[in-house]
Amino acid sequence: MSEEPTDEGKRHDSVVTEELLRSQQALQERGECQGVWDDHKNIVTITNRSGKALQSIA
Repeated sequence: MSEEPTDEGKRHDSVVTEELLRSQQALQERGECQGVWDDHKNIVTITNRSGKALQSIA
């Protein structure tokens, strides 16, 4: 039996995602990383200054 996410779980995911995006934005503003949009995969990949992928967000 699959469980539907609760409202509290969805709210937690939204807060975590918002915090992640704010921290990534701060890093971008300082020039420490950048986000690259991939049209084919519909994801943003966050990379650091050396080009190493830190995270992909769908």
